Amino acid sequence: MSYTRQPGSIRQQFDAARKAADDILAKAKTENRLLTDAEIKDANDAFDHAEELKPQLEKAEPSSALLDFVRGTPDRNSTSGLKAGAAWAASAADTLVKAATLRSPDGQPQIKALVGATVTVPTVVGPTATNPTRPLSILELIPSIVRPVVDDDAGNRFAYLYESVNTDTAKSVADNTAKPVSVVTMEERSDRYRVFATLSEAFPERFLSDYKNLVRILDRRLAEFVLGALEAAILSGDPATVGRDDFQGILNRTGVQVIPAVPSELIKTLSNAKLALETSFITRPTAWVMNPVDVQKLELLRETGTTGPFMFKSGRSQIESILGDIPIVSTTRITAGTALLGDFDQTLLRVADQMTVKVDGSGTLFDNNQVKLRVEGRFGFEVYRPFAFAKITLP
Repeated sequence: MSYTRQPGSIRQQFDAARKAADDILAKAKTENRLLTDAEIKDANDAFDHAEELKPQLEKAEPSSALLDFVRGTPDRNSTSGLKAGAAWAASAADTLVKAATLRSPDGQPQIKALVGATVTVPTVVGPTATNPTRPLSILELIPSIVRPVVDDDAGNRFAYLYESVNTDTAKSVADNTAKPVSVVTMEERSDRYRVFATLSEAFPERFLSDYKNLVRILDRRLAEFVLGALEAAILSGDPATVGRDDFQGILNRTGVQVIPAVPSELIKTLSNAKLALETSFITRPTAWVMNPVDVQKLELLRETGTTGPFMFKSGRSQIESILGDIPIVSTTRITAGTALLGDFDQTLLRVADQMTVKVDGSGTLFDNNQVKLRVEGRFGFEVYRPFAFAKITLP
């Protein structure tokens, strides 16, 4: 029986198409056999129908993150869902295997349908989630939005407003007197999306048929590296760097507050940064970002300088409690000796496209029965209030 498109709403049609494809695969798997030519055609028809409906579905059912963005009120209790790369890798591998099953003819070399193909996999930026006590990455703190499908010519560029001046002069006012003017200057910034990508090493083509090996390759070699490069660009990216195409990182933004080191006073230096934000900005910082080397310096502080109990390992207090109950993100993507404190709700990560995996087995790879994978995605980054961040030089 051939695939028939079902009537109903966009969501109902999409769900029916995906279910039809899944049912065909499940039936062949239950009967422990390969797909017939007719089943391959029907599954492909159902899958293609679902892909056609996806842009309409995204228009009809915008995500909560998109609605928050339109309203200008991102949820400070949400994250981009960027946990470890393992969950993404499993989803990506599953998508690759499913694509190969759908697109291949009968017989053993089903997986060869992937070689030379570009497959859209689940986006590296997932749904929102609650912040952990100690985030593993700043990507868990930054609101994100997948670019909506719109009929315009924006292409690779986007624009947003950022606050360059904030002067509060509000006060009580007597009758018949002029009201004070608070200065909030908004400026427009135009920017573009950047491509973040990496290649795998060449590996035997047969690995593509082994789900566990494929997950390991995607997770350890590709997803983790792409996320790390994205985090580094958000923190300290510089568009002028030769050989790179970074957007401008937070540490290089004009308006970020600069906090000098207090000689031999690590905690006082960090306290000065928190005080600077509290006295000049009304929103509470959401995270510290420090190199693991500097986090260790905090962990090894003693109550009497070089002797006495450790301040943070004796069970008397946690580092975060001393630093204002603000979580610490420990990452090598920030240089040792420099720390960052800020409100990451004043930023936005734009996702231009879903991630793609390119499988290539041409040239000498073909001679050796090998393939390579390329993972890439396009991202943009916005900072609405640069003065909501403090760049700290540590003693």
